[in-house]
Amino acid sequence: ARVLRQQERALRLLDLHLVADLELGQRLLERGVAEPGREADHAEMLAYHWSSALELVRASGGDDDDIAERTRLALRAAGDRALALNSFPVAAAQFDDALALWPNDDPERPELLFRRALALHWAYDEARQLAALEEARDALLAVGDSQRASEAESYLARVFWDRGEQQAV
Repeated sequence: ARVLRQQERALRLLDLHLVADLELGQRLLERGVAEPGREADHAEMLAYHWSSALELVRASGGDDDDIAERTRLALRAAGDRALALNSFPVAAAQFDDALALWPNDDPERPELLFRRALALHWAYDEARQLAALEEARDALLAVGDSQRASEAESYLARVFWDRGEQQAV
């Protein structure tokens, strides 16, 4: 009974957050500040709220399968938006969070690994970009996407070149 009350409370909190966001969105539309059909502009906000909802459901011990899927998709969309805006560290963080929820055997995972690797590369994340590019390349090869794997390989060559390790290229 206690767990059920916690779940109900978590869902009420989520409802309050979502209603407040919907009301804000409606007011922005009415003022002409936001335009319909520009969901990508709100990708980070949606990712934040789905992540919060997932946290609440997990804290209450509830079933999180549906919310986890929505959260990972929202995080991927937010990462894509950040990548398009050249906000590479933010994109990498969003993709990291999405990957933490993404099933290992999902056929879309290698592409997500590649997007994260690109974000880390363009963010000049020296500590992580090499391993991320190698992981993406290997995952892409494993699913037979040799074209995308060759893109990852070319970024790897650039990393080695920039480090002065031309023999590795």
